[in-house]
Amino acid sequence: MIGFAQLDIRAKLLVVISGITFTTLVLATTAHILYNHHATKQRLVAEQQALARVIADRSTAALAFADERVATENLAALAATESVEAACIYAPDGTLFAVYSRQPGTLCSAALTTSSKRAGRGSLALAQPIVLDKVPVGTLTLRSGLADLTHQTRANLLVGVAILAGALLLATLAAAHLQRLVSTPIVRLAETAGHITRTRDYQVRAEAGSRDEVGQLVDAFNRMLEAIRERDNSLQRSEARFRTLVEGIAAILYTTEVGADAATLYISPQLERILGFRPNEWMRRPELFREQLHGEDRERVMAQVADCQRLGVELECEYRMLHRDGQVVWIRDEARVVRDANGRPMLMQGLRYDISERKQAEARIEHLAYHDALTDLANRRLFKDRLAETLDLAARYGTRFALHFLDLDHFKDINDSLGHPVGDALLVAVAERLLGVARRSDSLARLGGDEFAAIQYGVLDARDASRMAQRYIEALRAPFLIGDARIRVGTCVGVVMGEAGGLDAEALMAQADVALYKAKEAGANSFAFYEDSMTAALQREMALADRLPEAIAGGELYLEYQPQVELHSRRLVGLEVLARWHHPEQGLVMPVEFIGIAEKRGLVAQLGAWVLDQACRQLAQWRARGSALPSIAVNISPVQLRTPGFAEMVLDIIDKNCVPTDAIELEFTESVFLAGTPENLAVIDSLSARGVRFAIDDFGTGFSSLAYLRKFQVDTLKIDRTFIMNMVERPSDAELVRAAIALGRALGLATIAEGVETEAQAAMLGGLGCVRGQGYLFGRPMSAEAISTRLDGMRVAEARVSA
Repeated sequence: MIGFAQLDIRAKLLVVISGITFTTLVLATTAHILYNHHATKQRLVAEQQALARVIADRSTAALAFADERVATENLAALAATESVEAACIYAPDGTLFAVYSRQPGTLCSAALTTSSKRAGRGSLALAQPIVLDKVPVGTLTLRSGLADLTHQTRANLLVGVAILAGALLLATLAAAHLQRLVSTPIVRLAETAGHITRTRDYQVRAEAGSRDEVGQLVDAFNRMLEAIRERDNSLQRSEARFRTLVEGIAAILYTTEVGADAATLYISPQLERILGFRPNEWMRRPELFREQLHGEDRERVMAQVADCQRLGVELECEYRMLHRDGQVVWIRDEARVVRDANGRPMLMQGLRYDISERKQAEARIEHLAYHDALTDLANRRLFKDRLAETLDLAARYGTRFALHFLDLDHFKDINDSLGHPVGDALLVAVAERLLGVARRSDSLARLGGDEFAAIQYGVLDARDASRMAQRYIEALRAPFLIGDARIRVGTCVGVVMGEAGGLDAEALMAQADVALYKAKEAGANSFAFYEDSMTAALQREMALADRLPEAIAGGELYLEYQPQVELHSRRLVGLEVLARWHHPEQGLVMPVEFIGIAEKRGLVAQLGAWVLDQACRQLAQWRARGSALPSIAVNISPVQLRTPGFAEMVLDIIDKNCVPTDAIELEFTESVFLAGTPENLAVIDSLSARGVRFAIDDFGTGFSSLAYLRKFQVDTLKIDRTFIMNMVERPSDAELVRAAIALGRALGLATIAEGVETEAQAAMLGGLGCVRGQGYLFGRPMSAEAISTRLDGMRVAEARVSA
């Protein structure tokens, strides 16, 4: 249902006039009818009271002389009055004395014993006292019908309804005529205003119509339209001038509200050219400003804008924003705050300039100031600054690094013979190769001429530095093709190990220069450390690393075997296999030196397979000669264990040499626990399931725990010699050995004490419950022939005992 507020003015006017007229007439008619009803009723009551007084006066004597006949005749005279229905005379004691009834059976109530009246639903009852000499001698009750009153009331209602209907019809006709005179011009005025609002056509005018107040309103509206048209034209001209002015500014002009929302009220079209967003899109989404700020500048810029708005200070800052296509745009923002009448910040107005070209020019200038113009590497100035920063970090965090100095062999001859353009092209090619070798974290520079330098970060020891120096040398070995010329150029590298030690960048670079001079003295394609001892050690390591693959394949390696005996009987129960390298130039090289090289060069799998194969082959020979040697122990490294196919390799070698799997015991150190990956566990489990035994070498010196011992399939614990050598003199060492033996016994593992060199040690170990021992007391590492002789002697001795 449409509410009154939604009706148009014509309907409202009609409803209001009709409603007021109808309400007024209803109230007036109702009051008239009620008044007539009350007046008629009062008249009937007065007539009945007068009639009752007359009858009462006539009946005084009848009551006084108790003449019932006379009293009844007096009452019968009421038959002439049609409205009277019944009348009764009661004695003072309430007994009925005389009665009159128009219809038989109709009586008056005896309760009306005093002068009173009672109007019922269709009748009127009243009582009149009968008095003689001021003494009541009885009471007359009279009951009259109200038919006349009812008839009169109905007639009045019919007349009132007729009057209402006529008045309402006249009111409706008057309202319709009035709304045509008043509302129609207003409606036309509203329609004209709506049309102007939709079309913004201020040339349209409303029709005046009359000269009354409505006509005056229309005239005022038309004059207002004329003023609006003139102002609109003026605004359009001002807007055109403003747009021309704004679009001529090479910056984004903006106005934003001050507050948490910071809604953009205006932003100039240059926004689309500079940042790729349309102005209406930017104003619709105030959060775009924060979102498009560069991540590294966002918090700083938002804090400065907040300070500008909160404190009312001017904003001047430079920051980066992201163009819609993702490119970085440098912006200079200059803004001020506009305050309201109370001095509170209200608006923020400013200009955002695109300063990307200026920033790029500044970056190019700065780049040229700190980089070599030919190779684009860092120049000496920048390299020195970086070296100073590296020294500060080393002093603060204890990190180590290496400083490399390089120069090219006979570069002057190339310049003189082929010309400087070729020499420059060669330097560029050299820089590219060096960049290809250096890690992304390292700093490379051209110091001038043919001199280059590099900072190698995160160096653990001199070996790391030597490997990088060698990579630089190797990178420049291949010839360079410069135009039609094929140029070979060598290099030398001087290396200084850098760490916190009080040296500044100049001093460190001077040391690297000295190291480079030493390398050049050693010959082409060589490197040298500033410390002579370090240079010699690394050169030996590099030489061994180069020779090791040939040593494995060429028979320079051989095996020795150290006995493992039962402590109480001194019977030989096993052998530990030890690899040796007889270098043709450097003589005997021990495993502690070449095993690490093999691991670093990826040769440990090849070396380990050779050792296991030779050991199994020798064990098969001893068993073929009738030796009852229980087992041999072969050391494996964590690197071997992680080699794909390790388990298959071990089983293939054992099967090929026809030796029992339980005769092979693989020893690994506790470092394997640190890499206790599921893959390592699976390898050990698979070999253990085939009968291969495992031993933990150097037990007690690493990171063993009961959890690891339970997780790994281990058969033997080898107690490290560092605990055995002082156990007789140091009770604490003896207790550690006792605990290790007890742990092995509790876990069901055999224990072997390494490094047993005295009888006192052997006796104490036997007393502590250790079963087997290994050390110089029982035999040094020896050749296979020496072991064969010992096995033969054992076999002869056992034959004599059995005989």
